Amino acid sequence: MPLLELREVGRRLVRRRPLAKADGEGGRLSRCLSTLDLVVLGVGSTLGAGVYVLAGEVARDKAGPAIVLCFLVAALSSVLSGLCYAEFGARVPGSGSAYLYSYVTVGQLLAFITGWSLILSYIIGAASVARAWSATFDGLIGGHITRGLSARISLPAPNVLAAHPDFLALGLVLLLTVLLAAGVRESALVTTLFTVLNLLALAFVIVSGFVKGDLRNWRLAEGDYALAESRLNGTGSLGALGSGGFVPFGMDGILRGAATCFFAFIGFDSIATAGEEARSPQRSIPLGIVLSLLICFLVYFGISASLTLMMPYFLIQPESPLPEAFVHVGWAPARYAVAAGTLCALSSSLLGSMFPTPRVIYAMAEDGLLFRGLAQVHARRRTPTLATAASGVVAACMAFLFELSDLVDLSSIGTLLSYMLVAFSVLVLRYQPDRDRDRDRDAGSGGEEKPGAEAASVQPVRRAGSSGPLRGLCVAGAAAPTEWSGRAVYACAALLGEPRGFWGCCGGAGGPAQPLWVDPSPLPSLSGGLLGCLSHQPSACSIGPGEQARTPTPGSQSPLCSSSPLRPRTRSLLSPPLQVLLLIVLCLLLARWPGRLLSGDPGFLAGASLLLLLTVGVALLIWRQPQNPAPLPFKVPGLPLLPALSIGMNVYLMMQMSPATWARFAVWMLLGFAIYFGYGIWHSLEEQDRQPPASSTQSLHEDTRC
Repeated sequence: MPLLELREVGRRLVRRRPLAKADGEGGRLSRCLSTLDLVVLGVGSTLGAGVYVLAGEVARDKAGPAIVLCFLVAALSSVLSGLCYAEFGARVPGSGSAYLYSYVTVGQLLAFITGWSLILSYIIGAASVARAWSATFDGLIGGHITRGLSARISLPAPNVLAAHPDFLALGLVLLLTVLLAAGVRESALVTTLFTVLNLLALAFVIVSGFVKGDLRNWRLAEGDYALAESRLNGTGSLGALGSGGFVPFGMDGILRGAATCFFAFIGFDSIATAGEEARSPQRSIPLGIVLSLLICFLVYFGISASLTLMMPYFLIQPESPLPEAFVHVGWAPARYAVAAGTLCALSSSLLGSMFPTPRVIYAMAEDGLLFRGLAQVHARRRTPTLATAASGVVAACMAFLFELSDLVDLSSIGTLLSYMLVAFSVLVLRYQPDRDRDRDRDAGSGGEEKPGAEAASVQPVRRAGSSGPLRGLCVAGAAAPTEWSGRAVYACAALLGEPRGFWGCCGGAGGPAQPLWVDPSPLPSLSGGLLGCLSHQPSACSIGPGEQARTPTPGSQSPLCSSSPLRPRTRSLLSPPLQVLLLIVLCLLLARWPGRLLSGDPGFLAGASLLLLLTVGVALLIWRQPQNPAPLPFKVPGLPLLPALSIGMNVYLMMQMSPATWARFAVWMLLGFAIYFGYGIWHSLEEQDRQPPASSTQSLHEDTRC
């Protein structure tokens, strides 16, 4: 009995969310955002103050003029995640972004972890941008606000709280919270205004840089460095020269700079949270994501090129690179345009950080994972009022009390986790069988079958001459996915870097490999391995536009969920400790011990090479399986390579986070688990729908089909 109880808990944790119709009928939020609005939202969220500061830091200390290559590599890496978001935006156009995508693919627990992490990420991002806006404005007026507050008010616990409260940041966040609650159309107009002003300021900087720039600054040598050092005469500091030229710090500098520049492209995912408010989400979301990433890359490329052309990279001041560059070329008054652009960038970035938070909270509350009251929508303005107010108040309090510079890395974990899960979900769903084919087959046979023959009639047809599951892994035997090939891809993709997916698949406790309700009798034990996973329950259905997951009747067995006598439950030779998560271990080696790998340590080289070969082998097994031919408005090209690269990149960046950052993240997750296990797991919509009413044989036959 304890094993049955454990399985029951497992089913609760990995239940998937049924999909509403993709056209969004019945959505409670206002559909008023055009494709242009989504592009502006993505650009405004991404082009924050970092565009005015980040280029200087990377160019001086990591890459030199080759920073343009850093942004190119970072943009290509971001496009991998952006394409995966674009496909899911076309496939599942609803509120919630990666939370929703995880819920319909990998189950409830990981969806809650993703949503809870995104809430933290967006709130910290909004609070930190608000404090940056306050500091920038204070700097423009001579620092009077900081001096006045420091002399009159101080906060206790200086190691935890800020030195003094930030009333300007508090008021700014509350003001924008009211704007967001007033209506999505109004907030979109304000975002457009600030984004356009920001782009105009950046265009001025780029054009000025190319006009006043000098190509000799991309070919600097030791003589130029010595001359600059003599001119400073101890009055300033110089960065390192490196080897000079266009790539002074080598390929290692380009890669380190690209890892830093990758975070400059974070923000496009806010577009995906507006799926329930876009007029034509299946078209607008993919187009908005791709166009916003393209615009941001062109701006970053132009800013970094103009900056390194205007002055030698070792003279750049990381704190204020662009104003100092204009002073260097004799255009000192241009720094006012830079200051105005910085404020506009921070304003649009703040709105972009605050916009998605209530949408994620609203989606989670509507699903019952957070308190239901947070899903309340204003009857006339059709905005998630309580979710907006709650997120705004929390962000305002954090901006008021905390110095958030130490928590910026924490905000990146949720984003990277969501990027990884979305890529994993795309990789899995594209190889799942198409239930439309089964429906057409049933229609051709008259729509009725004898219950006893139901299971046998829908078994996948193996290719003649196939000797079993192992041969099927390497030889594609069908033009379209089968139940077996879908499960094979799920297991292989889980090995590439998604731990819960492998446990849910191999353990048979539910998840995407299970329907929303499964008779426990055919489930294998939790020690089932890879081949056991491939041989027991059929694969999850593919999720396409307009489709909705179905729920079978208790006491019955779906024809696609029955145990096939042709596919015995073979136990794997691999025990769970040996079911290595290849990409996670490989990225851990690369992130934590790069020196030992570069120095040629035989043990590390052998381990990394073995992991790389296994990863490539698993990817080839996935590539040999047939893809789902169902049409979608947008599809990620190059499967399984591009999603696998996206998973690897995001795992690598997460592995570079400090232990202190992970400890803070663990504290936040403990608070989330208290809410989930104390409330969400018992009040979710799936919990209420666990015992659907009985239906006729015909409706059962239709409803249980994947």
